[in-house]
Parts: sequence; C-alpha cells; structure tokens
Amino acid sequence: YNNLGLLYHEQAKALNLAGKKVESKTLFQKALKLKDDNYLCWNDMGILYYQEGNFEEAIKCYEKSISIMPDNAVLYCNLALVLNDQGKTTEVLNILNHPYLKDNAARERVEIMLQNTLPLLFKNKKSTDSGL
Repeated sequence: YNNLGLLYHEQAKALNLAGKKVESKTLFQKALKLKDDNYLCWNDMGILYYQEGNFEEAIKCYEKSISIMPDNAVLYCNLALVLNDQGKTTEVLNILNHPYLKDNAARERVEIMLQNTLPLLFKNKKSTDSGL
C-alpha cells in the first residue's frame, strides 16, 4: 500500500465526516484500486454506505473487510449493527456464534460494543438463554 493509497483513504474519511459522500466514495474506490485488501478502507466505505442508508452495500463492504481481517471485533460489530437495522436479528445472533467469537475475550468485546446499541437484543437473548 503506497502513500497515494493512504492519502486517498485518509482524504475519503475526512470528506465523509464533512458530509461530502460522493467525493468520499470516489476516493475510497481509488484507494481500493491500489490495494483491494485494505480492510480498514472497506470498513470505512461500509460506514459511508451505512450512513447513506444503503445497507446492502454496507453489508458487502463489512463482509469484505471481515474476509480480509477475520480477527477484528469492530468489523463484526459494524456488520451486526447494519443487520440489526434491517431487522435481521437471527443474523446478528449468528455473528455472535462466529468461530472467531468462540474465543471468550473476542466475544465479550463484541457484546460490550453491541449492548449499548442493541440492548433489546441482549435482553431477549438473556431471557432465551435463561430458559434453556
């Protein structure tokens, strides 16, 4: 990954924060043309799509980032959030059962990140778990 790709990525994030979505998306795509396996860039582009309400594209970006860096808890959280916004509770729970998250520390990190955003999901999950 060269300096130009890093520059594109950083500028894309800044433009997204400034609300310049079209310009941001263009620079994310340029950065990814230089290095398709930049999981952070895929994640950040997923955030942009999520903010636009383009959940399908956000999911694709998050899944791509996870395929590149499968041991990053934040990526799973981002995917879970967009799936939750689509009412896909079963898929959110499937994420929590992902092999990477079988490691208690990784699962705990994801659950902590998600509990603030998805408290009802965890309330329902705990009542289901206690009934087993």
